[in-house]
Amino acid sequence: MYQFEQYNEKSEQVVSLFHEEDVQRLEMARQILEQRIANPPTQKELAAEVLTSESKLRKDFKEYFSVTIHDYLTRIRMEKAKSYLLDDKMTVYEVALLTGYGHQNNFSSAFKNTMESRRAN
Repeated sequence: MYQFEQYNEKSEQVVSLFHEEDVQRLEMARQILEQRIANPPTQKELAAEVLTSESKLRKDFKEYFSVTIHDYLTRIRMEKAKSYLLDDKMTVYEVALLTGYGHQNNFSSAFKNTMESRRAN
């Protein structure tokens, strides 16, 4: 319970560091990444879509979500991949394409690395 209260306090502090417009831009960026996991925009394109600079987007995203844009995208791709593999019973090839990996081997390596790092934590 104490850890949960600390997390809430920290979250409130982080949110208060941002203007409402910045929070809206960050949430919009997050949604764009989630909706386009198969073909995500570059960080430069993403920044342009949410009407901010690339450096500000990278800095604020990391501070607000506690993860880099690249790591966030990888995380949501792997969560979706896991669902495709376990729930939808898709092939590795199909999952690779749906999650934005051009080659099955690249997807397999990324998926394996993600699962191994989660087990280590």
